[in-house]
Amino acid sequence: MRQKLIQIILVATVLFGTSLFLVAETPPENKIQVDNQTPVKDEIQISLAVDAVVGKASYRFSVPDESSVYDAMDILTSTTSFSMTPFSFRAKHFSGLGYFVEQINGVENSNGTYWTLYINGVYSAVGASGYRLRLDDDIEWRFEKK
Repeated sequence: MRQKLIQIILVATVLFGTSLFLVAETPPENKIQVDNQTPVKDEIQISLAVDAVVGKASYRFSVPDESSVYDAMDILTSTTSFSMTPFSFRAKHFSGLGYFVEQINGVENSNGTYWTLYINGVYSAVGASGYRLRLDDDIEWRFEKK
């Protein structure tokens, strides 16, 4: 009886140890699946909204991890699908400061009204090229008088 108990404990220990080894050896996926797309490693999903006098547009898409808002906008200009409102923008680079957005979707800064960046509902203290995006960030461009 004692020998049978030792055999059961030994088999249980081997099985438990093997299962721990298999779990420890399985690498994490680090993948996010978006809208039935193929999972992409090291990318994050974000939302970008444009709120202008002429209307609103919203976009949900993936960008490489650590992208800036400017990078995401640049990616969006070339990846907008037929189901999305086309996205376009123009920005001017200032050495040491980064990019200043001058126009989004055909609406240009004028008469003291400018494109203003909000991140997760809060006015951004940094510009489009200075903010590094995080998973599920909500980016919003508002056309406001400043």
